[in-house]
Amino acid sequence: ETLDYDDDGDLKERVQKTKEVSRKATQALGRSLATSEKMNEVARATMDELHAQGEVVSKIQNEIADLDAETKVAQKHLREMNRHWLLRCFCMGASYEEDAVSEKARRRTEATATAAAAGGVAA
Repeated sequence: ETLDYDDDGDLKERVQKTKEVSRKATQALGRSLATSEKMNEVARATMDELHAQGEVVSKIQNEIADLDAETKVAQKHLREMNRHWLLRCFCMGASYEEDAVSEKARRRTEATATAAAAGGVAA
């Protein structure tokens, strides 16, 4: 089939428009690809940051567990010290009580001896 000049000009114009549309589509695709690559970089950086934060959280959890264990040991020692001091105070209290009873008995004995001596002198 032969083309006349008008058809040939129209064909050239269509080819030119197609090339222009193709060029613009290629540019848009390139921009889209660049944007996608940037988004992938951001996503990788975000994942790296989340991984690092996860490691920090893990370390903090380990430190908390260590402190919890140390606290339990300290509480056990404190309970043992409290028992020791309570027992010591109880024993000291009993000792003071025994001393008071002994003092009363000593005074009674002295009073009885004094009374007996006074009675013997009076007789």
